[in-house]
Amino acid sequence: MLILFISVCLSVVSAQGIYELNILHYNDFHARRQQTCDRNIKIKTLASTGQLRFTDEVETVRAEAEKLHEQGIDIIVVLSHCGLDIDREIALHGGPHIDIIVGGHSHTLLYNEDPPEYSAFVPQGPYPVVVDQPTRKVLIVQAAAHTQYLGEIKLFFDDAGNLLEWDGHPHFLGNEVEQAPDILERIDYYRPRIDELAREEMGSSMALPYAEEGNWHYAHFCVINQGGIRVDIEPGIITFESMLLSTPFENNVEVFQMRGDHIMEMLEFSVANDPYPGARMLQVSGMKTVFDGSRPKGSRVISVSVRCIDCSVPRYKSLVPEKYYRVITTDFIGAGGGNYTMISDNRFDVEVIGVDYDLLMQYIRHQTPVFVDESGRIQISNPCLED
Repeated sequence: MLILFISVCLSVVSAQGIYELNILHYNDFHARRQQTCDRNIKIKTLASTGQLRFTDEVETVRAEAEKLHEQGIDIIVVLSHCGLDIDREIALHGGPHIDIIVGGHSHTLLYNEDPPEYSAFVPQGPYPVVVDQPTRKVLIVQAAAHTQYLGEIKLFFDDAGNLLEWDGHPHFLGNEVEQAPDILERIDYYRPRIDELAREEMGSSMALPYAEEGNWHYAHFCVINQGGIRVDIEPGIITFESMLLSTPFENNVEVFQMRGDHIMEMLEFSVANDPYPGARMLQVSGMKTVFDGSRPKGSRVISVSVRCIDCSVPRYKSLVPEKYYRVITTDFIGAGGGNYTMISDNRFDVEVIGVDYDLLMQYIRHQTPVFVDESGRIQISNPCLED
């Protein structure tokens, strides 16, 4: 029997009442997910997921494993992208029916000896991690990231599905590993097409051509969470590839109305240094902000000025708490992602104007060469490295 998953391959061999389960696994990409790191917070949004909602990992695994057990399934493998810490909780509290968790997300190398010389990862624990439930053991395996390791473990079960023993370790995939000729052939077939698209010049190194009559811009300012920009776009030629690498999430871009006092709340939250310094810092355009990191949380915003959109000469004016402003951002934080609930709870007149990478592509082609000056949009005095 052979079952193929994304990044996991399982095979079962039976001999004299002993069942050998072979698992090959690797970590290649970073999936988008939502994680309930804090058991008191039911959902902590890390990505835009539309109507999809995630439930507690431990309780979900327990419930699904119970359903499988009732159907007569004796051996249960959990494919997880929660990270090693939460996998430990699943192993300990996910019920009496799961046998092994094949994990990801935290890019953890589990290894039983010193890593190879050219390994980019340092071992964080044994392979496998063994979690003791009151009457049984649950295993956890993970193989770092970027396909640098191929994990391999063999599990031995009796006729009743009880785990008897195991053996295995991750294999380092260095340059000495022979590349598969059939895969190389397919790569050579697609590479010219991909390279042609990737090298397409879009412009050189965002006001949208969307302004209403009498206004020189459609919105007052734009904000984006720092995690929405994955890599820098360096000065010079901007290619389709570099544009996609910088903006890979395909988030919707939205425009909406929001009152000044809620904008202040948003900015204070961005410099709260929770859960670590700079974690929720916003990138802004059309706005100038001054922060003092030495002041207590909730009072670190010293001044905020917003660029006018209905004035004959663009200039910055102080934010008015009672005034409504038109804001551009992605649906990720617009819908409360990153715990920016002061946005989702208080915005109105929401308008979707497109997908982020497509709008960026249109802007670059329309505006090239793109010039961005250092306008002092964010100024921080006395940076505070703690809450």
